[in-house]
Amino acid sequence: MRLTVEHLLYWTALLLAAAMRLFALGAMPLYPHEAHNAWLAWLVATGQSVEQSGAPSSALYHLLQSFIFLPGFTSDAVARLAPAVAGIALVALPWWWRSWLGRGAALVLAFLLAIDPWMVAFSRMADGTMLSIFFALLTLTGIVYDPMDEAIRLRWQAIGAISAGLLLASGAMAWSFLPLLAVALF
Repeated sequence: MRLTVEHLLYWTALLLAAAMRLFALGAMPLYPHEAHNAWLAWLVATGQSVEQSGAPSSALYHLLQSFIFLPGFTSDAVARLAPAVAGIALVALPWWWRSWLGRGAALVLAFLLAIDPWMVAFSRMADGTMLSIFFALLTLTGIVYDPMDEAIRLRWQAIGAISAGLLLASGAMAWSFLPLLAVALF
């Protein structure tokens, strides 16, 4: 596979997304709902518990944060790391939509996802919202991506099924995407 201008432009979109999501990620302190989510994950990672501490807003985010906090990595930036990575990965998804949207439209969409203020903001929040968005669009990719190779098609169907399960564990925002995914499926 040789490197093309299109590949370079997608890499540029990914680097732009990474810069916008990771630069000064921990500069602002956690908002109260972010702190609550991070605190619950930190309690699990350190083997502690507090009675009536409430429930996390996202089971998937809680699990990811608990694993990230387990080796002792704790900071506001680390608490926001999983959504930031999901926000960066989101920018790559239009690559697989090229046959559906067209090459130019998919590339423009990748750049729009990279700089969109809402996507950047959700990527910099320590909650499950960006995880829901990413796994909803990954599930959609598994549904609509139709390569010629049967092995690749089966792999993407498996990715779509797994991401649908992760979507359901990502929080309340996930339920907003189910009608869209049902329409795409049928």
